[in-house]
Amino acid sequence: MADEIEVGSRVIAPLGCGEVAGTVVRVADGITVDLEVDGVDGPFLVTFGRADITAVSPGDVSYA
Repeated sequence: MADEIEVGSRVIAPLGCGEVAGTVVRVADGITVDLEVDGVDGPFLVTFGRADITAVSPGDVSYA
């Protein structure tokens, strides 16, 4: 699954005791994701290890 991760992909990743959705904005040693968190108006960027990403789907957002 980690090989399918690219900028713009939609992912599910762990946050606290649950999981959260987000959009990949950078792929390097870690995967930087702009998370969708209720109550946060601006970007909320978190970097995860590839093994932490639990689901991936193609995105429709371009961060190029």
